[in-house]
Amino acid sequence: MKIVYVIRADYLTQLGGDSIQMMKTKEYMEKMRTDLEIEICNHLDIKEAVENADIVHIFNLQTIEFSYTIYQLCQKYNCIVFLSPIFWDLKDSLITSGFYTFFNLKPQKWMKVGNNIIWKLLIHLPQFNQRIGIFGKEWGKAKEILENVDGILPNSYEELEQICRIFKLDYEDMSSKSNIIPNAIEKDSKDIKNPENARLPSNYVLQVGRIGTVKNQIKVLQALKKKKEIPIVFIGKPENRKYYNMCRKLAHKRGNVFFIESVPHNEMDWYYQNAICHVNPSFRESPGLASMEALYNGLPIVTSDEKYCPCKFYRFNEIAYLCEPYSTNSIKKAILKAMDNSGKQIVLKDYFNFFSYQTVAKMTLDAYKKCLDQRKQ
Repeated sequence: MKIVYVIRADYLTQLGGDSIQMMKTKEYMEKMRTDLEIEICNHLDIKEAVENADIVHIFNLQTIEFSYTIYQLCQKYNCIVFLSPIFWDLKDSLITSGFYTFFNLKPQKWMKVGNNIIWKLLIHLPQFNQRIGIFGKEWGKAKEILENVDGILPNSYEELEQICRIFKLDYEDMSSKSNIIPNAIEKDSKDIKNPENARLPSNYVLQVGRIGTVKNQIKVLQALKKKKEIPIVFIGKPENRKYYNMCRKLAHKRGNVFFIESVPHNEMDWYYQNAICHVNPSFRESPGLASMEALYNGLPIVTSDEKYCPCKFYRFNEIAYLCEPYSTNSIKKAILKAMDNSGKQIVLKDYFNFFSYQTVAKMTLDAYKKCLDQRKQ
């Protein structure tokens, strides 16, 4: 079976959830089946690959111009096309980004109350509309892809519900060609390498992820502003230099804050295991690989509630400390509860028997086979 995986051009230099999901799915499918030929294409010149493919699998609906061009090529050659949307409602993250980027303002509580009005105003700004992408002129292209691909592989039922609501699609129709493929972590045992130059205090609050408005690091700093005795460690590259500088300025004023831009993969577990909790008050996640990796390493986690994250599918409503990302007080309370870690279930390792790449590979391959069999009939 020949499979072509299609992803944005910068999937390696700007590593994200879509990159990891694609590469790990490929790795574990190849472990499962030796007769698979999987080619990664991150450019538009893939005519030859598409012509000879049994399956073309597009990762990430949000890179719509690139994804749509590939989709059109696949339609021309009558390919079987799968889509991993890796999608969540972008409204709150884009509102927040717009305030930082275009108005140099920090989103306050009133933003949450008035965000529908603000959204309607911002959507008419040309430069902001470019960032909206599929919510603007590209909305129709995204809907066309969703309606016409052979299979959709969302990471949760909540993601599929959001897709149907935002693109005005019939849930039953979409469900009939969808297979829910969980986000996952590697549960294989591996040697943990201690960082050579790590000089960090113990029992720190950890946040892993790119430093940007969506991840909401500033709110973490504000939430623990008066709790200076609690160390905070941020691991991630700056996504927005202006926002990053604002974080550094606030961190310098507070003190006891540490920024680490890059950590080798085989050292990450050490950082998780030496933290007291992991926090991710993001404005959109599906559900956030760092949160799952923290859970696997035995850390209590703080994450945004179900408006911003598929909490029910991943059982975060049972095993995580949920917060409202607009509210500094909500984030503070959740972090302090997580540090105390009272009243929550301990995550058993069998939780990760399902949320593992072994499961992802099997479920993805089953979806491929089902579609191929239907095409042959």
